[in-house]
Amino acid sequence: MLSEFAVARYEIDLLCTRPMFLPPYKGSALRGALTMQFKRLVCHQPGVRSCEGCEVEPSCPYSYVFETPAPADRKGTVGFSKFPRPFVVEPPPDSRQEYAAGDVLLMGLVLFGRGIEYLPYFVVTLRELAASGLGTYRSPFALGRIHSVDDLAGRRELVYDPEDGVVRASTIRLGYEDARRYSDAMSGTDLVVRFLTCTRLMHQGRPAFRPEFHILVRNLLRRISALSTGHCGEWPDIDYKGIISRAEQVRIAGGRLEEVYWEHVSSRQGQRVPHDGIVGEVAYTGNLAEFLPLLVLGMFTHVGDSCVLGMGRYEIACQAGGFPKDSHVAI
Repeated sequence: MLSEFAVARYEIDLLCTRPMFLPPYKGSALRGALTMQFKRLVCHQPGVRSCEGCEVEPSCPYSYVFETPAPADRKGTVGFSKFPRPFVVEPPPDSRQEYAAGDVLLMGLVLFGRGIEYLPYFVVTLRELAASGLGTYRSPFALGRIHSVDDLAGRRELVYDPEDGVVRASTIRLGYEDARRYSDAMSGTDLVVRFLTCTRLMHQGRPAFRPEFHILVRNLLRRISALSTGHCGEWPDIDYKGIISRAEQVRIAGGRLEEVYWEHVSSRQGQRVPHDGIVGEVAYTGNLAEFLPLLVLGMFTHVGDSCVLGMGRYEIACQAGGFPKDSHVAI
């Protein structure tokens, strides 16, 4: 199960050299700026919006990273033409909008499978973006150090230092077995999921603002399977019906959730794009052990809609011995 799945997460220091003004949620601004700068650097026909029909599409880095096509003859691709992108941008978790010269903006970047090989393209793109500027006033910044991070074992490796400008290879890769070993030490009966950024789960074609456990699992299976097929070369052998049936037996024990709404301006669509979802925490109780590796992987992949913007980021914590009676309110 998911034997070829691989994920790498990076923490990137962006050093403000002038005052900078950004929206409260920075994921769309960072993704949009990366997209435009990446395309300027590598695109064969930068004036054309879509990669479809381009003669160099099969080998183009931009096409693969930002418009990942799904071959019609590959198992698991029936019904859609694009794979999920092989990256996730993780903006700073706060809603701060004003930055002074000397401040550091911490950005996360997650790459999946073959997408890990494209880290140097992201580094070059960020260096170019630093000169052209970011935010409302196109404020320039300096690209600082980049570390590869193993959040499960607490390891860090330097992969880029602006002092020498070299992109270094990292030994840090995480997969399903790493998630399984990490989850072995966790309680298998009581779990808290904290949704850190706006999370929009879907069920039966509609947004689900009450995150029943089986809905969370369905969304995780859908996303991780597509990432595995599109970027890791493996259609996972998973008993989807059996897993979902068992997930339906896990119950919500309580939580504190808030519905949130935000929107961003899409230069590609030429309009404002709305986003809604939930933030906060929910507690689950039941036979959770078999789901824990999947939930651990999901902390890196994110879950739900618009993950590439940093939406759907969450963390988990297991509560041995159950939950204090007054620690959660009903949802």
